[in-house]
Amino acid sequence: RSRSWAVPDLPTNATATAATSAVALPALQQFLQGRSGQDLITIPADLLPAGPHTFRVVVTDYFGMAVAAKRVVYKSPEPAPRLWMGAPSPVATRWYLVTALQAVAQPSTCGVFDGAPDPNRLGYTWEATSHPGLLQGLPRSRAELVLPAFWLRPGDTYTVRVTVTDQATGQHASDVAEVVVDRSTLQVHVAGPTQRRMGTMGPLVLDASLSYDPDAPAPAPALQYQWGACYEDRTRLVAPEGGGLCTPIPLDAAPAPAPLLPAALHTASARQPRLELQGTPADPFRLGSWKF
Repeated sequence: RSRSWAVPDLPTNATATAATSAVALPALQQFLQGRSGQDLITIPADLLPAGPHTFRVVVTDYFGMAVAAKRVVYKSPEPAPRLWMGAPSPVATRWYLVTALQAVAQPSTCGVFDGAPDPNRLGYTWEATSHPGLLQGLPRSRAELVLPAFWLRPGDTYTVRVTVTDQATGQHASDVAEVVVDRSTLQVHVAGPTQRRMGTMGPLVLDASLSYDPDAPAPAPALQYQWGACYEDRTRLVAPEGGGLCTPIPLDAAPAPAPLLPAALHTASARQPRLELQGTPADPFRLGSWKF
């Protein structure tokens, strides 16, 4: 008996035919012709494009009688690359920190490759879908995306997508990560001890000019201040579970209709970082415990 193998027609997948038949199919026909007379043949993956293919084998006996058989084989397309983010989402950061996002990807293939993997086989593209244009000027074609310090705004949430493309197969995969820029706690500092003793004439100096916003860019914009005070009767202290602080009254509050604060505590400078209060014999500081 003799056997001959052939592909009687082109793949029925139009896209695969147009893209690969001119190169792959002549090589495949040549491969099959060289294996006439074999009962079993193994076709290398790179000779067979994705899609359906019809194979025909003709078996001829000693007397010249021939019998043909056909078999349709469907080759699946190359799978997309495997892709995942190096850190779980969401990614919490501060605006003054450098933030790095790492994409971890591996090619998925049905073929067999010898030697070291091609470092240029996978291509990367990063984009900020929530803030178009955010990544302008940054390297966006690497496995790692580095967002410089002060690049993001405090309190905002960003959605970043990475797409990895297998240059050998054209298949691609995407993944997204959310970057949350946490706000820092405003740092408020009042110079001097937290508990003070003073006479009814004072003076009392309150200075909060060392307060700052860690999220403010340099030069820092001016902070807004509002000084207030309240009288706390030592016999009826505010419990810690109630906040441990009586409700303050702004030092520049207008009297309505009776004065809300002693005249010695009333000042038009209550919105400045530093103020100095001075009692007089006619308007001394009230005895007791005051909180500012």
